[in-house]
Amino acid sequence: MPLKGFLSKLGRRKSPGLFSSGLPSHDECKEEHKKIFRPTLDTLVRKFATKRRLFDQNYPLNILAFLEDIGFFKELRSTYPNVELSIDMQDNSLNAKLCLKGRGEEFDAACNKLFWKLGEITKSALPFDDRRIWDAIADTRVQEHIKSVLTLKNIRAQVCAGDTGNLVIITAMNNIELRKAKDLLLDLIEIKTVSIPEDVDRHSESGNIKKFLTKQEGSLPIKIYFHPSNVLVQIVGVAEAVTKAISTFRQFFESMRIKRQFFIGNRKLTPDVWTFLEMHFDEIKKAKEEKFLNLKVSVKLEKQPSGNHQISMTGTEESFPACNNILEELIMEITQKDELIEFPGLQKLFDAQIGKHELERIGKNCKVYIKVQPSAAIPRSATVSSHSTQSGYERYNITTKEGVQLSCKIGRIENEKVS
Repeated sequence: MPLKGFLSKLGRRKSPGLFSSGLPSHDECKEEHKKIFRPTLDTLVRKFATKRRLFDQNYPLNILAFLEDIGFFKELRSTYPNVELSIDMQDNSLNAKLCLKGRGEEFDAACNKLFWKLGEITKSALPFDDRRIWDAIADTRVQEHIKSVLTLKNIRAQVCAGDTGNLVIITAMNNIELRKAKDLLLDLIEIKTVSIPEDVDRHSESGNIKKFLTKQEGSLPIKIYFHPSNVLVQIVGVAEAVTKAISTFRQFFESMRIKRQFFIGNRKLTPDVWTFLEMHFDEIKKAKEEKFLNLKVSVKLEKQPSGNHQISMTGTEESFPACNNILEELIMEITQKDELIEFPGLQKLFDAQIGKHELERIGKNCKVYIKVQPSAAIPRSATVSSHSTQSGYERYNITTKEGVQLSCKIGRIENEKVS
């Protein structure tokens, strides 16, 4: 029965024995209250307490996202398991509807905690003069790292890049958390520079440098700024990652420095081979020229003040092992062969100008080096005979070890018969 109807009925009620004197006394009213009003009120309270209630209200979407991000809603669901919490997104709106459904004291406590937290949330815009810091914080990987550090240190705050290019927005559960987040951010983000050595060819190697820097930027929470005309690489991002990147960059640039080493082969080269290389090195290395170009290394034959020869390699340190192997292949293709030619008067022929010119021509055309060494005697001569002939010349017959018989006639040409 409704409370109003119940009270009306009670007013019409006659109880001669209860109020015999006309007006009820205080004690009599109290006793009547216990009998009638209190049970009815308890019934109404119980009915209200067990009724399912609903709370819904619109809030800024970024505030609700922040509460979700720091785990507040997860904590609320865990503390009040019988209270349903949901967020209804609205199309093309910056707001969303927060809904709570539940009963009794648990529902009231959940609502009170929500209202209290919403009232404490605070925001602050942190200005930075350097746009590169804003770019770094706007990067997803940097934001994820900042979030993980905030979670690790139990700081209930969120950091994101603002709408303008120099403001960073910090949202926190209260002013204490806000101050902690500011201090952390100032310590967490760094700007450092790495110098590129002067002997690194930034223009010809710019492609390799950019490729390396892009790979590093993709694997670390940092932003990298580089231009071939600049001798500095600037790194902005999480301090720990920046320190790691600096070490990696220095190692890389050290390997890119133009250095000079000398060829070390497995084969000991004779002076004649060095003389041959001195004459034909530029020509024979053309066969490996494409490999040298791919390694971006140059090779050169150099003569030392002492008279010795060396092959120098100029390029990056990482190219030297491969270049040394190519030169080793090149040297192995060079052969040296000694031919013993025994013939009377042959030394005089090579000593003469015409003989020297002919040997140089053969060497140039065939890309060989020919060296004539004099012999004291003809050790391979087996038999030598001499006799005079009627025609007026002397004949010498020479038979070599190889079984070749040579005949030499010494005399006047007009005495030689046609036969």
